[in-house]
Amino acid sequence: RDGKQWSAALGVLARIPEVALQPTVISLNSALAAYEETAQWPRACELLRGCRPIVDRISYNTVLSCLEKARQWLLALFLIDIFAIERLAADT
Repeated sequence: RDGKQWSAALGVLARIPEVALQPTVISLNSALAAYEETAQWPRACELLRGCRPIVDRISYNTVLSCLEKARQWLLALFLIDIFAIERLAADT
């Protein structure tokens, strides 16, 4: 998992709107995983918020893991509350 590969992946995913494509849950989760691997929790949170219509359990769990690694406990607890509101079960 070379940092350059993650950076390249994020660059490709960032261009999706430029070519008028809609992100899929797979491309979303790939981007979230790249943000997790590169410790970019603010961007992961922003992306999750911006793609709410297509997020799934994997999306939430990836961001939750990203927040855990960054020791962002309050945000992680907030995200768990959102799981409950949206009736998605977090992996525990």
